[in-house]
Amino acid sequence: MKVMTNLTFGGYHELPIVAEDKFKPFGENVILFNSARWALCHFLLAKGIKNVAFPSYICGSIVSACVKENIKVRFYHITENFLPSPDFDLQQGEVIVFVNYFGVCDNHVQEILYRFGEDRVIVDFAQSLFSRFPQALASIYSPRKFFGLPDGGILVSRDPIQPPAGEDFSSWMKIEHLIVRKQAGAESGYSAYLAAEESLARDLPLKMSDLSRIILQSIDLAESGARRKENFNILDQHFCQDNELNFMEISPGPLCYPLLLSNSIDRSLFATEGLYIPTYWPDMVSGSLNAFEKKLYSFCLPIPCDQRYSAEEMYKIVDILRKYIF
Repeated sequence: MKVMTNLTFGGYHELPIVAEDKFKPFGENVILFNSARWALCHFLLAKGIKNVAFPSYICGSIVSACVKENIKVRFYHITENFLPSPDFDLQQGEVIVFVNYFGVCDNHVQEILYRFGEDRVIVDFAQSLFSRFPQALASIYSPRKFFGLPDGGILVSRDPIQPPAGEDFSSWMKIEHLIVRKQAGAESGYSAYLAAEESLARDLPLKMSDLSRIILQSIDLAESGARRKENFNILDQHFCQDNELNFMEISPGPLCYPLLLSNSIDRSLFATEGLYIPTYWPDMVSGSLNAFEKKLYSFCLPIPCDQRYSAEEMYKIVDILRKYIF
């Protein structure tokens, strides 16, 4: 029987969350972190890697975290297949971060490992929690993008490294938006969500909080991934003819359905219908995008398809999109 840490008796109750050990390990050499960006930084520092190539089209927070740790950053452009441009080569002592965009690039990972060498590839699975490629030097995951967690990142490395010494004990300060959304809806908790995101940016590499770990352990990943894929396919059946992206293979549980249009559309129109569609990524720091990357930034709609929604609810999303787009 597991003994509680910080055990006290009586008084008010905590959240009645019980880990059911549904979470299956990602393999050997797995470390749970406070966020994916700090998982990557910790790995780079532990391995003594000082030079990293990122795609120009990437969340700025992960790049800024590396710069904060005095890691030299260089950018490469991607093609319409989400691959590094053909003329890009790694420099001596440099590793590449390849992003599995939206969870639709599984078929390219093996190609990247062959092109650049397994010892020089870190795969960013922040948008593809259910993909596994253990041959890579390292893989990073962001379960916060898939489930309601106050903090959380996962590092899977080929070689074992020491975990960070500290732990995130501030999860109680990052949970307000999760509770408010449950009680009062997404709009009411949005400011608290932004505050939680900002606090993670100020953090350092830390172990995942006990609260996030317990919540994560209670989640059935296989069931969640299957629901995501079913919902993705519903959207693709309705929009594949209109979508400028073609999907050769998607992950077992994609983050969203990326609908690339030929023109921009006011996303606030969808918000009036209760459909919230983000922009990836307003905080980019590369400073330069090619034509395809600009198109992704301006015209791509990441449509939610996650495990919260039934098939019937996905058809409601289809109706909303058809109302304003086609």
